[in-house]
Amino acid sequence: MFQTLIRYASYPFVAGGAAVAITAAVGQSLAYWPTFPLIAAVGLSAVALLERVAPYEPAWQSDHGDLFTDSVHTIVNLSVVLLTVEGIFWLREQTTFSSIWPQSWALIAQILLAGAVIDLGLYLMHRWSHTNRWLWRLHAIHHSS
Repeated sequence: MFQTLIRYASYPFVAGGAAVAITAAVGQSLAYWPTFPLIAAVGLSAVALLERVAPYEPAWQSDHGDLFTDSVHTIVNLSVVLLTVEGIFWLREQTTFSSIWPQSWALIAQILLAGAVIDLGLYLMHRWSHTNRWLWRLHAIHHSS
């Protein structure tokens, strides 16, 4: 029962918890740094811990010699994402592009729109990483383990 609960409830719990924490941080006008990276770190740590406690595939628990590769890949990816967000915040302060954002919308609607934009961007980048030769060389590490 415990394993089933972890398997099916952990993602909604972790993602929902992160969404609530981000919403609260935005509502209180907390600075992006270090608030948002810390929320991401807590969520990722929870996922890693839950994967140890109740792995989706038990065979994944055995050592395949890819922990270092996976760790470096994760750190690089998270760094790129966090630096991109930091760059977007900086760009927003330097330009008038923020005027196109629907600031009059309710906070939850703005968060959902931001999530959709981010998800679309990640999806397109992932697709492009599979079709562009140069990007594939970087992305292939993700598939090597």
